[in-house]
Amino acid sequence: MQNLQKASSFYKGGKGFSVSGCKREIPALSESEKGKTRVLFVHPLMALGGGERVTRDLLAGLNRERFVADMAVVCRNPLRPNLFENELRAVADHLWDIPALAGSLFNVEFFERLLQTRQYHQIFWIGGNSYLHFLRPVLHRKCWKRSTYVIHNDWPEFLADAAQNQDICDDFIAVCDYIREKLHAWEGVPKENVTVLYNGIHTEIFDASLYPTATYRPSSGLSRDDFVVSYTTRFDAEKHPEYFLQMAEELSDLPQIKFILAGDGVLRETIRQKIDAAGLANRIFLPGMIYDVPQLLSESDLYCHCVRYEAWGLSIMEALSMGLPAVVTNVGGIPEFFEDGVHGRMIPYDEQTPHRAAEAIREIFEMPDREKYREVNRARAEQFSVERMVASYERYLSNLP
Repeated sequence: MQNLQKASSFYKGGKGFSVSGCKREIPALSESEKGKTRVLFVHPLMALGGGERVTRDLLAGLNRERFVADMAVVCRNPLRPNLFENELRAVADHLWDIPALAGSLFNVEFFERLLQTRQYHQIFWIGGNSYLHFLRPVLHRKCWKRSTYVIHNDWPEFLADAAQNQDICDDFIAVCDYIREKLHAWEGVPKENVTVLYNGIHTEIFDASLYPTATYRPSSGLSRDDFVVSYTTRFDAEKHPEYFLQMAEELSDLPQIKFILAGDGVLRETIRQKIDAAGLANRIFLPGMIYDVPQLLSESDLYCHCVRYEAWGLSIMEALSMGLPAVVTNVGGIPEFFEDGVHGRMIPYDEQTPHRAAEAIREIFEMPDREKYREVNRARAEQFSVERMVASYERYLSNLP
């Protein structure tokens, strides 16, 4: 419970825990560790995506009377090398740094010594790129009980990468049924080799009643009467932040509809320039990377998330937990928890998506009873709490060979 509280502090604007350097020395197993199930999460990057957040919450939540929960990071995010590191270190029993430098035999040998010394019962390979190819020289000498490839992304190339690693993985975890079906249909992975374990969010933090005082509206010059549409995202092509310029233009007859796009990424400056050029700086606001997402959502009236790929959609679930209606695309695993007309509006992903999203926003804005979403969406989100996610992984680990 204490570790989960440390993990959830991230959303409240916590500054993390200042400890320098990941571990480079490998201690022998202590007597208490020998009597527990030892779990290692291996992650390609220290970034700030859904996979990192879920891994952090699993590290924090696993029962320490039964489990030792370690993490190894194979390489650093070149754009934000230290992002998220303190939060991970605070909740992991051990955090190992294994940078994937080209041709670095030392790092490969270090990883092999780590596996031999710690004798893990379970390894979770967090999918996302082909970093396992870097580690293959040592993975043929198996010194663990089971290894599982965890897939948080539904990009076709990521599914193909997962399938290519079947020879070093005992099975797969998918975060939605959609990924399980696609792994089978596209890559021929037997369905019985894929377990679906849904991701979870901190519903105790994403509770609108905890945030009575506005901060983002005043700082952006927005009034209580403005209708705020928010989006928390990475600013890259996959997440389509450019859609909001078209939405704002199509909703020009409703100037009280304003947009707050929070996040950072390679396209942020480009989007800012386009907003200025289109004269939309008084309609679309870019606060940058924020660490108090619930605060922003508590000041919002609607959440809009219209993308081409989305395995699960943690940010959508966070918005539902805050009681917000949402406008989303019917992609990936989103239809597994979101029902059109019940939780907001779900639209197709195609060339008409920005137009359809604008019309859906207009529809919800004009609804006299849009408060009906609040209790329904909150109740839906509570079915996908972090506690339930951790419990599902603990049940999975209880079936170790």
